[in-house]
Amino acid sequence: MTQYWILVGSWFDDTLKLKDRWLESRIKLYAEDVRQRYPEHLTWWEKAFAILIVRNITGTVANLISVIRILLAVIVALLLIIHYQIEGALSLIIMATALMLFITAGILDLLDGPAARALNQVSDNGKILDPVADKTLLASVFIIMGYSYLASPIYWIIISQESFLIAISILKKIASRLPFTMASQANLAGKVKNTLELIAGGFLFLCPFAPLTIVANILFWSSVPFGLGSIRGYLMSVRRK
Repeated sequence: MTQYWILVGSWFDDTLKLKDRWLESRIKLYAEDVRQRYPEHLTWWEKAFAILIVRNITGTVANLISVIRILLAVIVALLLIIHYQIEGALSLIIMATALMLFITAGILDLLDGPAARALNQVSDNGKILDPVADKTLLASVFIIMGYSYLASPIYWIIISQESFLIAISILKKIASRLPFTMASQANLAGKVKNTLELIAGGFLFLCPFAPLTIVANILFWSSVPFGLGSIRGYLMSVRRK
């Protein structure tokens, strides 16, 4: 059984690396194409994003993507709060809009890392903003809808687990000023956990309209061992400088 999970983990890791390499190559080609067409021959939407990128106060394109994801997560949370205050067709429209924004933010999560590497813009701020965006996006739906549709044990286990991971992120910043080092990037277990949690979050949107509560619960329960593995990986990576 252990060997089976090692093989599954290896396959998932190889798939992620293949996805990242493909995205990095496409981003490099697209960035070069934009440079050649800038500024006269950009499409209208490229011109709109060019303004954001040129005036980008976050420093890099990847950081801008992470900030956009955080803003989308906040909007999703506000829409869900409004959804619970009204009824009828408008409530459904608001829920559908929140789901689309959630999916958009999830897709953008695929781009920030490859964009940073493809454009040689890997930064310390990016290493902070990316997990913050992940946690904010999950919290936007989990805290509001999870309380209603998840079993109480898994709800509080996930909150405790994510709180511990946030504490580890703070410890990483503290460790950088001490004679210790800790892994700065998410490990494989953490990536699997994030993937399962985002998929489960998507199912939470559908729980009010379809009998999918059990699916959301199973997916969140499935993420717990990977969350514990991620925590263990971070703690085991502590080394003296």
